[in-house]
Amino acid sequence: MGADVVMVCYSTIDRKSFDDVTGVWMEDCRKYCSNVPVILVATKVDLRERSECDVDIITTEEGSQLANQIGAKHFFEVSSASLVGLDKLFETVAEVGAAHHLSKVNSKINSKSKFKNCVIM
Repeated sequence: MGADVVMVCYSTIDRKSFDDVTGVWMEDCRKYCSNVPVILVATKVDLRERSECDVDIITTEEGSQLANQIGAKHFFEVSSASLVGLDKLFETVAEVGAAHHLSKVNSKINSKSKFKNCVIM
């Protein structure tokens, strides 16, 4: 049946990973799973907030704009080191994935059934 949700991640302290979202990853998503919801995830927010080096940091605003540009269903900023945002991210991934999976199953059942209004939960 394929994927039910795709998380596209980039590092908030790596401009190339941010640019690769549109230059690489979304092209693959559109090619291989065009109807699957995308969740954009900005990682390493703890390093962005305490970065003292001369790094081209990606801001929350830039991430939000990118999420809108690519049509992401949700946008999250997370840190695996400090656990910021991880609970909500994975709850949302599970909810979005389950909803997408159910809609595919119901669509397949309804297209094969003479009872077009039946829904199996």
